[in-house]
Amino acid sequence: MVPVQPKIYHIVHVDRLASILASQGLLCDAKIIGQNAIGTTIGMNTIK
Repeated sequence: MVPVQPKIYHIVHVDRLASILASQGLLCDAKIIGQNAIGTTIGMNTIK
């Protein structure tokens, strides 16, 4: 059963906030890697 209004959270290192705001949204890991984005990567790749 899916909730009517599910909540989705995204965890990001604070040094990525400026680039998120500049691009006006979140990018998938493949795009971040392709852009050689500067910042700290957090999270477990095995569960993303």
